[in-house]
Amino acid sequence: MSNYFLKIVALNRFFEKPDVSVIIASYNHGKYIAGTIRSVLSQKGVNLELLIADDGSTDDSVKVIKSFSDPRLKAFFFERNREISMRNHCLKIARGKYIAILNSDDEFLPDKLRLQAELLDRSPQVGAVFAKVNFINDAGKKIPANHEVVNYYSKVNYSDRSRFEWLRDFFHGENSLIHPTVMMHRKINGKTSFYNPFLALSGDLDLWVKMCLSAEIRVLPRALLNLRIHDNKSNAGAKSEANKYRFNYEFFKILENFVAPNALKQLTNIFPGLKEQIRTGSSAERRLLLAKIALQLNSPSHHLFALEQMYQLLGDERERRKMDKIFGEPFLKTFISATALPSVG
Repeated sequence: MSNYFLKIVALNRFFEKPDVSVIIASYNHGKYIAGTIRSVLSQKGVNLELLIADDGSTDDSVKVIKSFSDPRLKAFFFERNREISMRNHCLKIARGKYIAILNSDDEFLPDKLRLQAELLDRSPQVGAVFAKVNFINDAGKKIPANHEVVNYYSKVNYSDRSRFEWLRDFFHGENSLIHPTVMMHRKINGKTSFYNPFLALSGDLDLWVKMCLSAEIRVLPRALLNLRIHDNKSNAGAKSEANKYRFNYEFFKILENFVAPNALKQLTNIFPGLKEQIRTGSSAERRLLLAKIALQLNSPSHHLFALEQMYQLLGDERERRKMDKIFGEPFLKTFISATALPSVG
């Protein structure tokens, strides 16, 4: 085979758009990232590109990444930790029809990308597909079934549900979807699916809520990822006091997605029990009904969300009078009573 022919083949591959863009945000996982990269490059049945953004690692991560010469891999290195979404940096240049996310210490299992891409290809109404995982420790050994994380996810119901059922779960603060198993359309309704860079802990949940307002999601009933749970509990989402407070605020901001115009139109699909309570169908009434649901839930995020919605409605005298008639008592009285409810930690 001539060099000229090989150059033509290489050039065609360069300009050919990949089926899947795999995105890895790398930070101080030099011990694991070689295995992570190999698990991607060994995938069969899909044309892929691998985009890695290293956010100022201080270990040997950069050296390990640079040791790979595969033309499908493109890496970006930042000298200082910038504390912004490295995934968004890669999303801006991703060329694939689909996006797969992977942590720099986890590993894809064989056929992960092929199986998920096939599902998305045959299901145009599905915006993202997830999967189950194997949990492994620092040494790469499977974590026992009695571990709290394994025990929790073993009880999760992954049966097919409508996007409205997922949205109802998300509103209640239930997120059983495992982020690095996702493969999603790069664009939903013509817009690239970027992460909110201001949500350090729960940007994935924010994205799932926005996605389910217009697309279905699915979970493949088999393990397609080795998810590493570190022995020292250093995972980004590990339980801690700091993460508890951070999540309370971030989840409050995520709940605001449910009062977007597109969400309010679908409110009775998400909460069928509200159909009998709606009298005017106005957005103000729907926001108040949603606030009443939130007040019944035992979390500071829901409490704050409910109070904020009621406070905003109080500022509109016309809407306030409507609410007085609908609920048969002064809306201001309802709000003042709600502010006296005990906040939970």
